[in-house]
Amino acid sequence: MRKKPQWVQISLVAVLVFPIVYLTRETRYWYLDKVGRWHLEGSNGIWDLYIPTLFLLLQFGCYFAYVNFRENERKLKIEGELRQAALKSELAAIKAQLNPHFLYNVFNTINASLPAGSEDTRELVSGLSDLFRYQLRASRTELVPLREEMEFVTGYLDLEYARFGDRLRVSIDVPQELLERKVPPMLLQPLVENSIKHGLASLVEGGEISISIFEKGDKIHFRVADTGVGAKDKQAMFGAGVGLTNTKLRLEKMYGSVLEILDNAPQGLIVQFSL
Repeated sequence: MRKKPQWVQISLVAVLVFPIVYLTRETRYWYLDKVGRWHLEGSNGIWDLYIPTLFLLLQFGCYFAYVNFRENERKLKIEGELRQAALKSELAAIKAQLNPHFLYNVFNTINASLPAGSEDTRELVSGLSDLFRYQLRASRTELVPLREEMEFVTGYLDLEYARFGDRLRVSIDVPQELLERKVPPMLLQPLVENSIKHGLASLVEGGEISISIFEKGDKIHFRVADTGVGAKDKQAMFGAGVGLTNTKLRLEKMYGSVLEILDNAPQGLIVQFSL
């Protein structure tokens, strides 16, 4: 049963104490008269009302004071725990920003120290540095233009292409008019990475990644499809990889969106969501 607010409890006590004391006195007086015992009479009988009423009000006053004391202690404890949690979250956020910033500077140092004739390696290091720079920026903002998010994804795919070569084929379909729409950062890349790592990497012939974004109704729909090995237990995928699991939780908790995993034809998977 839901506990009544304290002001309701105090009001009930204030309203009921006197009638209860009065009925108790009258019942007691009736019994004493019946057995022939003495009790206060006339105006003196007021003391049998005043003293019990005062005693009960003092008791309830002490009770409510104790309840308020315990409630304030509980609130102070919760506030202290929340302050500690907020401080830990703030420190974690600072660390999350420092790590990409540190790596970004290290990559620039490595790039500058590469000997002449290492242009391919230099471009890879530069591309990786750009990815970390975007990640650092994304950690400080809630929304970015879709154009920047797609540049980040294509930069990541360029690095993967250097690894897979012709085994990796990419198809991107994003209407020009959507490129300036604001979207949450770092949502697509974990899905693309998951498709490559768990879908295509084990195939000798490789496969294709298709990214399509389109507007329907009042929502923007995101779709990442691959022609990889697929998965029988799709729910188990959310516990296998950090990126996919975190993206699912992020969509659910922050944006109220569901991350769906479907079978692709003739093989592979489709991962999609809408905002």
